Amino acid sequence: MKGLKIFTGIVGLCITLPIWFYLIYSILCATHPDRLVWFLFWVYVPLTFLVSIIQVIIGNAEKDKKTTAKA
Repeated sequence: MKGLKIFTGIVGLCITLPIWFYLIYSILCATHPDRLVWFLFWVYVPLTFLVSIIQVIIGNAEKDKKTTAKA
């Protein structure tokens, strides 16, 4: 059950995060920013994916520990 929760969380992130990144990308294209802003955007994208996946895994692990402790 724990693996299923982690899988659904990661799949959810793989749907919502790309939509968010596309919206930000569209805004950046429309505003014609400097190279620094583009650099920060391309650093932001993979780091956000990594941190979000880690948060989902840790959040589900903590929930499992709480439910196991109650039982």
